[in-house]
Formats: sequence, structure tokens, C-alpha cells
Amino acid sequence: MERTPGRSTLACLALLLAVPLLCLYLNPYPDILLRDQWRMVPLLVDYFSGQLRISSLFAPHHDVSIVIYKTLFLLNGILLGLNMPAEYALGIFLLFLYTCVLFTALRRSLGGNASVTLLVLAPLLAVIYSQSQTVLWHFSLVAVLAGVLLFFSVLTVVFLDRHLAEDGRPRHAVYSLLCLLFLVLGDTTATFITLIALALLLGLLWFLRPETRKKILPYAGVLFLFFAAAGTLQFFYSHKLHPAPPEGWLLHFLTNIPLIINYVFLLSGSSLYTSNIVDNIPRPLLWLSGAGVLLAYAGAVWLYIRHRRDIGSSLPLFLILFSAAFAAVLILSRATTTYGPPTAPRYVTPMRVGFAGLVWIYGHWVLRLRSPSWRRRSLAAGLCIVILLEGLNLATAQMYNTFFYAALKQQISILKSQQYDKASRPLAPVNGVRVVAKFDMELRRLGLGHYRDPENPEATEAVQAAP
Repeated sequence: MERTPGRSTLACLALLLAVPLLCLYLNPYPDILLRDQWRMVPLLVDYFSGQLRISSLFAPHHDVSIVIYKTLFLLNGILLGLNMPAEYALGIFLLFLYTCVLFTALRRSLGGNASVTLLVLAPLLAVIYSQSQTVLWHFSLVAVLAGVLLFFSVLTVVFLDRHLAEDGRPRHAVYSLLCLLFLVLGDTTATFITLIALALLLGLLWFLRPETRKKILPYAGVLFLFFAAAGTLQFFYSHKLHPAPPEGWLLHFLTNIPLIINYVFLLSGSSLYTSNIVDNIPRPLLWLSGAGVLLAYAGAVWLYIRHRRDIGSSLPLFLILFSAAFAAVLILSRATTTYGPPTAPRYVTPMRVGFAGLVWIYGHWVLRLRSPSWRRRSLAAGLCIVILLEGLNLATAQMYNTFFYAALKQQISILKSQQYDKASRPLAPVNGVRVVAKFDMELRRLGLGHYRDPENPEATEAVQAAP
């Protein structure tokens, strides 16, 4: 007799699907290239002229390699005429897959009880989709890269958990490492952070689960090879951008300890809020928020160590370690410089990945409280905190997105009238409007992006002449 899913399971599945659809409905994406996407137009120009080389996909983008995104960008131009809303939808779909993996692992961690899982899943989704903030919601490049990073990172840990289980098989380790290989092609910097988080996780599991050491050791050996490869690539792409200080790195950091401490607290505190709120929050309040976030992370790690056998999955711990690894890399590369303040919006998404682990661990702990009254009160308090905070974040982000969408629609008209001197900063990359003017003319000639028009004879001839 087949087992039919219960109402709670159907409610979880409906919630998983409804949130990304609502996100797409409430946040229409303009059909226009933004920032660094303009620098990828030459890929399409070379393709339609028959001069594209595979090496172009591996060329560095600033200080990283983003082979997967460049490939998707190229396929988008070839198959869909460079449809940017479709690219944004792909990013949200990858985020949806990420939440599905978390839901599966979360339900198994809570003993397969769908009703209990629903209580933790709701705030978890609120945290995940508000973590995108305004950056992911109106920059499809970040949406896709974030989706690839999160989805394949958690898959890596899920397969690692399966490998370390008593009935685990070597193929699970192979699947885990294949996910890592895919990440290397996605973003070398993000992969390096994932590798650091994995190394920290394996170190903790070595002490917490000594029975798995025989399986951890060979996996750690292969992970070291990935470390070497990713580190070499990262050095190749970024060593010229971050020269060593004259006094040496150690003395440099020792003399800037107060600056680093300030950076840590501001970075942690700003991760609680959307970028629109952070600008209006006094620095002392951000400090207090940062202290609260750090204490919450410390408490979650302690709870995980105490209840690791009940939680089962190491995924929530990995999510926390990922944010810790990102913060460490950011502190080492940014804390003593003026490049990228700790409240920068682009740092919010990686710093909030750990919040999903917080909700998971604390939710698991609350639901295991023996006293029913304490369980209800703690659960109600936690839900209220998440709903109020993330509701505020989502509401302010939504207001900004509506304004931003209208502004970018006007930018499309400006481009079509060739008034490039009026191009706004979000539209143009770092070096101004010259890049926009140059490559917008190429899009016009090829009939791509916001110039998609079947009646454009030049575009038709260019596409037909492509190999």
C-alpha cells in the first residue's frame, strides 16, 4: 500500500514553491544588463563573428574565475537573445533547489515529522529569501552565482554526511567531490571559502565523531588537493590586486587590531539588516547587534556539540562555518583597507548564510524542550523575532526594488536613444559609461538584450552568419 503525503507535508511543499514564485511576482526584473555584465558582451560578439575561443570562458573576471556564469550568459544570448529576466529566474530557481535540499535534511533531522518541520521551515525560508536583500534581487549575475554556490555547497555536505554514515558508500564521497569540482568552475573565491568551511567542519567532526576518522582522512586528502588548486587559481587571479604591506602582514595586522575588532562587530551587526536600514542605524546599535549575532553563533555551536546525535546532519554547522570562513577572508583582505566597508550590501548574502544554521539548531533545540509551556513560549518568541526582523527587511527591500525597477526601465529608454552620458551608476560598470556605450552598440547591431526584435535585419544576418 502506497503512503500518501499528509497535510503537513503538502503544506511544506506548497510553502517551498510559493515563496520563490511570490519573489518573482513581487520583484519583476528589467531586461537590461547591469554593471559587470557589460564586460561579457564580447563573448557574444566573438561567437556571432565565429572568433570565440574556449579560453575566453576561463579568463579572469576581476580577481575570480566564473566559468559557469560566463557559459550561461553565452547560452542565454545564443538561445534566448540575452533575456535577463530569464537569467534572474534561473538564480531564484537555484535558490529554490537550495531550500529543497535544506528541507529534506531538516525533515530527516527532526525525525520525519512534517508538522514539526513546518514550524522550523517557515522562519528558515524567511531568513533565506531575505538574505538576498536588494543586491541579489536586482542583479541577475549575483543571483545566479549565489544560487550555484549555495546549492552545490549544501549538496557537497549532504553527500559527505551520507559518506560518513555507518552504511555510507565510497560513491557518496565521489558525489561530494564532484559538487566541489562544479563549484571551482562557478567561482574560485566562493569555492575557496567553501573549502575553508569544509576543512573546519572535518576538523570538528574528527573530534566529535572519532568513529568516522577512517573515512575523514582520505576525504581530507582529496580536499587538500582542491585547496591547492583553488588557492593557486586565486593567487593567479588576485595576487596583483592585494600586494603585501611594506611592514609585512603580521605586523600590519597587529598594529590594526582596534580597526579589525571594529570591522568584525560592524560586519556581524550589518548582516542582520537590509542595506536600506543599515545606512540609518547608529554605529553603537550596529555594534550591539554584532555582539548579539556573535553570541548567537557561539550558542548555536555549543548546542550543536551537545545535541549533535539528535540533530544528525552536519549541514547546520557547515552553514555557520561558511559565514565564519567568509568573515575571516573578508577581515584579512578588507578590514585594514578602505575598499569595501563592512556594511556593503554585497557582503550581506554570504554573512547571512549562517542564519539558516542558527534557525535550524535553535529550532531543533526548542522543539526538544521537555516542558510544553517553555516549548510554546520559546517557539512563539523565536517566530516573532524572525517575522518582525525579516518582515522589516523584506518590506524595505521591496520598496527599494519597486523604485529601482522603475529607474532601470527609464535607463532602457536612455540607451535606446543613445544618451549614454545619462547612464546611472547601477547600470554602468566601474569605469563609467564608455563600456556601456561601446557594447550597447554591439547589442543593438545583434538585436540582443533590450534590442531583441525579429524585424532587425542586421541582427538577423548576424545570427544567421554565426557558426
